[in-house]
Amino acid sequence: MSQQDPERPPAEPILGPLQATSTRSYEDVDPYTADHRDYLLIQSRVNLMAVSQMSDLKANLILTLSAVMLQFALVKALDGPTGSSSLTYWSLAIGSLVTIALCAWSTIPKTPLRFTEMPDDGSQGPLPNLLHFSTFNQLPLTAFKRQMNHVMRSPPHTHEAILEEIHAHGRYIARRKYLPLRLAYITFLLTWLIGAALYLTGS
Repeated sequence: MSQQDPERPPAEPILGPLQATSTRSYEDVDPYTADHRDYLLIQSRVNLMAVSQMSDLKANLILTLSAVMLQFALVKALDGPTGSSSLTYWSLAIGSLVTIALCAWSTIPKTPLRFTEMPDDGSQGPLPNLLHFSTFNQLPLTAFKRQMNHVMRSPPHTHEAILEEIHAHGRYIARRKYLPLRLAYITFLLTWLIGAALYLTGS
């Protein structure tokens, strides 16, 4: 019987149809190697950054248009005669002001006026959403470093912290940025529709 060459790697076992199509669970993958989870988390962070920048760009665009429309409406409302035309221009001015306020609210940094620091109780376990700025901003430096050491101790802990931060970041963008931005777009469109209706009816 011929012996196998020691420098030649052993042949891989032939997998059956069921074994070839089966997928491994999270626990079956080596957590200390870069795999699909790292790429998925990185791509999720990139997508959130792109969405946040897009919301700021849209807010600046609609804010600029509203500012131009506000200036035009005020000039016409103050210089023109009173009547139906004045009501049309005042409706445009009020709608533009509301749109500007909503756009400013979607881009303004949301942070409390008073910063309250949590007492350091010496706990080792990390707080939920530790990587989000609204969470670790409340921790003293010693507690933050201790909890971050616990998070960075192993890849599963790191993945868990990143997942919590992605969830918190996504909720922040949806509720604090895109909700007022959506209201700003609706107000801007309604302002044009109401102004056009008042101008055509002459009421």
